Amino acid sequence: MTSMMPLVVEKAQVRRRGKVLIGPVNFTLQTSGLTVVMDGGVSLAAFQDAVEYNSAHFDFVKFGWCTALVSSHLDMKIQILRDCNIGFFFGGTLFEKALMQNKVDEFHEFVRNHKCEYVEISNGTIDLS
Repeated sequence: MTSMMPLVVEKAQVRRRGKVLIGPVNFTLQTSGLTVVMDGGVSLAAFQDAVEYNSAHFDFVKFGWCTALVSSHLDMKIQILRDCNIGFFFGGTLFEKALMQNKVDEFHEFVRNHKCEYVEISNGTIDLS
């Protein structure tokens, strides 16, 4: 994973050509795959600027590290993504937290309430194997 300001771009193949500048880091885009950008809890203004400026290069935004639970502007961020035709999902840590606390039904409700079409299931915090 490569850290960049104000967002974090996870190492993943992408489907667009050329170069894009995000914060101070230049990187070459691939010709296949998906671009997933992570919001680690940046301000609404920083989020909007980054998404609108780079929307042609983003396929998904991941709300990571359970920040969706504490973001005061989550609904506005989701609307910005919808306006730019960018998918979103909540990071796997949020699912793991729900599983550990026996709140998977509440997690499902949270996902449905936000009309989230994708979910990340990970085992970065707990062992799911």
